Amino acid sequence: MTVAPRIASMLVVLCAIMPATGANAFESTGSIVGDHMLKLFEASGLKDLTYRSVSESGDQVTIDGLQGTMTEDGEELTMKIGNLGLVGGSVDSAKVLSVEKLELSAFSIISKQIAFTAEAMSSTGLKFPSPEKIRDKNAARRSANVYDSAVVTNFAVSTEDGLYLPVSEMRVTNTNYLGDIPRETTMSATNIELSTNNLPKSNVKSYLTDLGYETIRFDMSADSKWDDATGTINLPRVNITGKDFANITWSAKLGGWDADLLSKVTNLDPNNNEQAQEVMGKLQATSISNITIDVANKSIVDRILDQQSKKAGVDRAEFVNKTMSSLDGPLTFLRNENFQKMISSQLRAFLSDPKTLQVQVAPVSPIPIAQIVGMIAIAPQTLPDILGVSIEALQ
Repeated sequence: MTVAPRIASMLVVLCAIMPATGANAFESTGSIVGDHMLKLFEASGLKDLTYRSVSESGDQVTIDGLQGTMTEDGEELTMKIGNLGLVGGSVDSAKVLSVEKLELSAFSIISKQIAFTAEAMSSTGLKFPSPEKIRDKNAARRSANVYDSAVVTNFAVSTEDGLYLPVSEMRVTNTNYLGDIPRETTMSATNIELSTNNLPKSNVKSYLTDLGYETIRFDMSADSKWDDATGTINLPRVNITGKDFANITWSAKLGGWDADLLSKVTNLDPNNNEQAQEVMGKLQATSISNITIDVANKSIVDRILDQQSKKAGVDRAEFVNKTMSSLDGPLTFLRNENFQKMISSQLRAFLSDPKTLQVQVAPVSPIPIAQIVGMIAIAPQTLPDILGVSIEALQ
């Protein structure tokens, strides 16, 4: 279902882009800023909007007990906000709402299948487009995502099949804008708790339980920098750290991302095939300069090797030897002898002493995506050489 990404967008800017359903039907708050905020909610697809009370103090408008419903993929969702505060809000002649700071508490969007809840959210430097632009799918809507910072605390996702995934805190910071596009973005999520007791019955739950896991805690962080002059996206740091599990760190440098492409990707309507095809066509012109991925074992590999060697009735060293021997045949399908030897030797070294496995893509010059797609069809065995792929077990 497509509910999740749109609700996530609402958590950040409180206004996912969805078609409106009818004219304004809420009772006026008596505040220009308050009424405009409710109009934006309606333009985003919410209906039957009600609130308990509205108050103003200086440049702050506070709406208590706000709730409404929306229909997505034939399913009804209910949104509730215990308290919504707008500080330093103003509406210009183009009906753009600017807010210095937005704060909310007790946020939830709940349907039969899935629920999103957050204890609190705070965001600064927000700009919302006019209700008319939100309703018009063909309008330029980049400003729907303009904000300087956002912090969400005690966020959780739960589903009808038994999943419960809490996150202590999520942060996003955007700086150095070109129009409505941030040149620099920093993101983080702290204490993502994956508990086997809170997973639906599945092979994943059974496998993690068999490996001895009860709770795995992850932290995530990422930085991105966009150079509009060269169309380069630099991801110097993307980290996923899992205590007693694994740490994954990767970086990348990508080319061909001009402002027009970024705007189209940001505002892509997944249900609009014409838009999707246009974006896919433009992505063919982007390129890869380098990618580095490090996977650091923090016990997951040891647990798997111990479990599988025990089932096979052999020690770990013998199990690794047998596993690598069994890969010799499948690796020949790569039809690249040097690359096959690299994979075999480095994977054997990593499994024998599992510390960190590094994969690098470092072509001599940036490789267009179109060329990669073409080589996959014509001569896939040459890709590792063209892309400069290397695999190394680091000690």
